[in-house]
Amino acid sequence: MRAFSSDSAGTRALFILTGLFAIAFGAVFVSRPDIGAVTLALLFGLFSLIYGISRITLGVQLHQLHQQGRSARPSSALPTAA
Repeated sequence: MRAFSSDSAGTRALFILTGLFAIAFGAVFVSRPDIGAVTLALLFGLFSLIYGISRITLGVQLHQLHQQGRSARPSSALPTAA
């Protein structure tokens, strides 16, 4: 119902378009379950690959940032043993 209460025509058209797109995908998946299963498996696999690569990249970047922060600290700021 959000598609008909929106203020702008562009937003309303986008809601209608995505709704029609979802109905079309649903009809294809119901009529051809084999295609639906393969498509969902491919999408899940691609998402997992992209997510994993982005997490590894983020981890490497954070590690490098942490190392730069430790090397930029002046020696007087390092804790001393009491």
